[in-house]
Amino acid sequence: MAVTDYTTGCSSVALSFIQMLASTIYGYHDLPGLLRYRINGIGEGDDCDELSDFVNCNINHIDPERQLVENTFTLDDCGLLAWKVFIDDTDWTDYSECGEIPQTLIQMFARCIVEYDGHNRMNIISDTDDCAHLTQLLNCNTNAIESERLLVTNLFAIDECDRLALKIFVNSSASTDYHTECTAAPESFYELLARCIVEYDGHYYLNIVQTADVCNTLHAFWTCNNNHIDPERALVENVFATDDCGNLALKSFGNDSYSWRGGDQ
Repeated sequence: MAVTDYTTGCSSVALSFIQMLASTIYGYHDLPGLLRYRINGIGEGDDCDELSDFVNCNINHIDPERQLVENTFTLDDCGLLAWKVFIDDTDWTDYSECGEIPQTLIQMFARCIVEYDGHNRMNIISDTDDCAHLTQLLNCNTNAIESERLLVTNLFAIDECDRLALKIFVNSSASTDYHTECTAAPESFYELLARCIVEYDGHYYLNIVQTADVCNTLHAFWTCNNNHIDPERALVENVFATDDCGNLALKSFGNDSYSWRGGDQ
């Protein structure tokens, strides 16, 4: 699928990363008559030696959130906003922050930006299986740990080209939409994202349930009736699901039926 890179216009108000991510929410009919909302994503896949570094001495002073906003979003063939990812099909090892100043999740995301075929994307490592092989990270003993630290310390890897990548697990099971509106204390986006961390084959991943199709099957989420909603609340209430095994997962839409591939550890 052709992509048109998104950048904030000079006269436009610069959006935050959370606002941009919320802008990629679209509805998809998973079942006849059932519209479910997901994050619209466009992926490419190759070996890591086809990548070029994004951050260099000329731009490493730029705020990480601005780097993400200005470089990892695109307009698809239908003119819909999507998040650009690169599926790194190489061997990898878990990232460890020992000896390094602890980074924020936004900083870690920004360090995963790579250039491929003329476009900047998020470098991602993927595995897939059914949910019966997963174990949730959070339980009664770990639930009190600060969610951003859990995400930073468990969800990143170093590929064989020594580049940082986000680890995702593409869940092959069915799912049921998850909402927080009935709880006494609605959780933040980071807190819900941390609850999507699962263990698979000795490594932690971000649990994702994905549907793949072409972009003209999507339906707009943002309308004149709901554009007053806080972007974080829009993400929290619409892009999470519970898989068949009861694990929390982030819902994504694989634009143009892209086949997500998993690299080997």
